Amino acid sequence: MGGAIRRSVARFIRDAGGAVTVEFVVTLPILFAVLAFASQYGRAMQVRNAMDVAVRDAARYVARAPTVSGVIPNEFTAKATDLVTARIISSGDAVTAVNKVNITTTTTDIVVDVEVLVEFPFLSAIGTSDEVDKELTSITMVASESWPRTE
Repeated sequence: MGGAIRRSVARFIRDAGGAVTVEFVVTLPILFAVLAFASQYGRAMQVRNAMDVAVRDAARYVARAPTVSGVIPNEFTAKATDLVTARIISSGDAVTAVNKVNITTTTTDIVVDVEVLVEFPFLSAIGTSDEVDKELTSITMVASESWPRTE
């Protein structure tokens, strides 16, 4: 009986059947994590690009606005704020809020600052247990553009 058990154990140790399956199961979570990270990073870069374009366009728009007694009328800055918000929100569902649009005008320059909250749904989907993890499910992106005034 002892010899049969030894032979069975030796045959089990030499058997390589299923090794590929085990390796696949071990590496599958790593592959999914890399894929999820790449997807989230791509979404963040899409939002960042939309922010840069929107802020640049708003700064150019306000820089070319006519002045009344050296002051840019509020309807131009309001239109620029609406332009920034609409462009960023339309960039994708990753943006949950445009926190701040600040337009500063001087006699020579226009500065547009934007702050946006971007969610990472994959990180939200895997669940968070405490406040530190909840902070990792979103980031705040900031974009700024300065444009010289043209009259």
